[in-house]
Amino acid sequence: MPIAIGSKRLPVTLDEKRQKELQQLKQKYGKSESRIMCIALDLLIAKKKQDLRYQH
Repeated sequence: MPIAIGSKRLPVTLDEKRQKELQQLKQKYGKSESRIMCIALDLLIAKKKQDLRYQH
């Protein structure tokens, strides 16, 4: 599954479990697979920033 980033696309290979979960999230939230992956990335970035704040 390619993920669009600006004008770029990144290839992503998901195992069956992740593909199934992604399909369920797609149906539940009515978002595209790429949008769900972008949201997941945003959450990981926010968590990383939060963790860095508490380490100092």
